[in-house]
Amino acid sequence: VFTLVVGARDPAAPMLDPPTGTTGRLEITSYACVVGSDIYISTRGNGSYCLDTEMNTWLQLAKEMPLPFFSGKLEYVPELKLWFGLSAEPSRRLLAAADLISSDSQPQLIGDWNEFTPPEGWLEYQEPQLVNLGSARFCISRFFHIRSMDNDNEVIDSVVVFTGVEVMPVGHNGDGNGKVKLRMEKHKSRCCVSGSTMICSIF
Repeated sequence: VFTLVVGARDPAAPMLDPPTGTTGRLEITSYACVVGSDIYISTRGNGSYCLDTEMNTWLQLAKEMPLPFFSGKLEYVPELKLWFGLSAEPSRRLLAAADLISSDSQPQLIGDWNEFTPPEGWLEYQEPQLVNLGSARFCISRFFHIRSMDNDNEVIDSVVVFTGVEVMPVGHNGDGNGKVKLRMEKHKSRCCVSGSTMICSIF
């Protein structure tokens, strides 16, 4: 979750209507840089918007935009002309792709993929993180607690799992629209056990 702080010199943001007595901060659930100077943002309960940084103006985006499906920053992959991020559904934080500037009537969610299924008893203690490695390659980090017993005492270990993935085209959908199908290739996963010390951020 992110916050947007609007100052006196910033362009008036149409989605900002903070309740009386608040600081004027807005929850941003996802965001992406699009077409060079545009920044797309999705807010919690207030729709999706575009900030044109050259014209210094705001524009409300269509309600059908796929941005609310994502959590955090979306990464652009020029080789595939798509944006990638982690999905916002709490039970399925999957790598997903979307076309944010489709020539169709509305942008399309292309697909989602699961790169790691934790063993039973592993509890995720914070949202996963996505790192863009370039050329449609990513590292996805997931953060877990593992509970065990040692001489009748409960022990909680913190574990971070790093998984490398690559997304690549595999042909067309076959429905006549010419859109490319994608598949995710999972590379190695590595675990980092930090004991009682929680790792909260990477890279």
